[in-house]
Amino acid sequence: MKIDGSAIEFFYTMPDDLLVEIAMNDWESLETLCMALTIDTELARQEYEYFEKRIKNKKKNLAS
Repeated sequence: MKIDGSAIEFFYTMPDDLLVEIAMNDWESLETLCMALTIDTELARQEYEYFEKRIKNKKKNLAS
């Protein structure tokens, strides 16, 4: 599953030294960033599953 324009893409583009600086100086911001990443990833997974089920149902209906 490819995720475009999401929190995970933003997270991966952040330089490692910036993430380390945030972790050292602003733990709450890093925690918030990680929560946003978790929510974004979960929403993308749910969207993928939803469309996958719709495709399977359409194929099933066409076969009937």
